[in-house]
Amino acid sequence: LASKALNIAQKNEMLTSLKEDLKELHQDNNSVQVNHIINKLHIDKQIDDNWEQFTSQFIEMNPDFYNNITKSYENLTKNDIRLIALLKMKYDSNSISSLLNISLEGVKKARYRLRKKLNLSSDENLEKHIMNF
Repeated sequence: LASKALNIAQKNEMLTSLKEDLKELHQDNNSVQVNHIINKLHIDKQIDDNWEQFTSQFIEMNPDFYNNITKSYENLTKNDIRLIALLKMKYDSNSISSLLNISLEGVKKARYRLRKKLNLSSDENLEKHIMNF
């Protein structure tokens, strides 16, 4: 799972780099380079497939955890499950930000929304609660 997560993080970093390249090329109107970058962007589909594999492997390795959390909280989305999996694997916010290709602020918001779905007060530790499942 850790290697799958690292692979996803690297791909997300590449996409961020490609976005910057596109902004630069947009100013230069260089169609050959733009087409080259567009071809690279087909990798986006592979990233989604990798997340599906990651989630499947996490569920296989932690079937009781997954069953318990989904039975206790039926309103969790696929993204919530991903965040929970990463928190269970003890990833910090910076790593989660890179893996999910979102800002640190986005991670904070996702954690806040997850905390609300899990009915946790601001005093309760989210990671500790997840580890109890």
